[in-house]
Amino acid sequence: AGVLADNTGATNLVKSGTGTWVLSGTNTYTGGTTISAGTLALGRNSALSSTGSLTINGGIFAMGAYSQTFGTVAVLASGGSILSASSVDITSSNYIFNNASGNALTISAVLAGAGATLTQAGTGTTTLSAANTYTGATTISAGTLVVTSAATLGGSAGVTTAALTIGSGATLDLQRALTVGSLSMGSATSAITNSTGASSLTVTGTSTLAGSIITSGTQTYTGAVTLGANTIVNAGSGNVVFGSTVNGANTLSITTAGSTTFTGAIGGTAALTGLTLSTGTLSATVITLASSSALSIANSGTGTISGVIAGTNVTLSKASTGTLTLSGTNTYTGATTISAGTLAITNAAGLGTTAVGTTVNS
Repeated sequence: AGVLADNTGATNLVKSGTGTWVLSGTNTYTGGTTISAGTLALGRNSALSSTGSLTINGGIFAMGAYSQTFGTVAVLASGGSILSASSVDITSSNYIFNNASGNALTISAVLAGAGATLTQAGTGTTTLSAANTYTGATTISAGTLVVTSAATLGGSAGVTTAALTIGSGATLDLQRALTVGSLSMGSATSAITNSTGASSLTVTGTSTLAGSIITSGTQTYTGAVTLGANTIVNAGSGNVVFGSTVNGANTLSITTAGSTTFTGAIGGTAALTGLTLSTGTLSATVITLASSSALSIANSGTGTISGVIAGTNVTLSKASTGTLTLSGTNTYTGATTISAGTLAITNAAGLGTTAVGTTVNS
């Protein structure tokens, strides 16, 4: 194999045309590498410039069993593929994917790099299928990022201490268990979905939730949660656990066949505008809702609210077959409706300070 070297300045390598190039020489050029069509394949480790960037715009980078380092990795509007037969590393300081809607990007190589960040910026769909080890933040500002059952968002074994940000209109299709350091969702159009496989989500730090979060299994939010917009949580048969406070002038709706646990106060510093819970079992403490909001609870198992339910003209409705026990000195002033199951009161003010009464539907 020949050697590609710099001439009077940094040489750039551009692969175009539908054919396949295999590079197996000890190449020394220092410029960028661009694949706009066809396939550029490695025939040895570090066959390309390690200081320049890799840019893909419709072509295929076939790594085979060989590793490669780049300064940056960028995918443009036409998408493409980064393939590895044996899940070897491609190492970079950052990964930027701008593939447009309808132009997929598939990556089976391991994305590596200490402090490296990953950004899905295009409106297309990018699929990760390797156990990636990069340690920086992941941002989905547009389009869809698919994390398959074998893939990760960096870190180790699906656990990273880095931040995950999902912008307005962007989607994370999560198909495995994932732990992130923090979570920020941009608006009511942000989404975490689960198109297939068993998924669960753990956030070890703070979270700003918005839009919809759907998993087949447990969701755990260890740090304080802020509702940045109306939020829908669906955990399938898993549990939903809030390890700290939940605040924000928006609605929160939770659906799960498992348990729902609120360890800290709900609405203590920023009252929610509505709280709907359809759950197996329930454990909560203080709940504060904005004026004229609704607290709707459908629990099929045992449920307890040990703290104060507060809010002017806030209504409480109890549905499903389980028993809900209220033990706080509640101060909500709206109506109480029991349409199914049992509402147990262990405090004289358990039904608040309502003057509009309690309705029991038979």
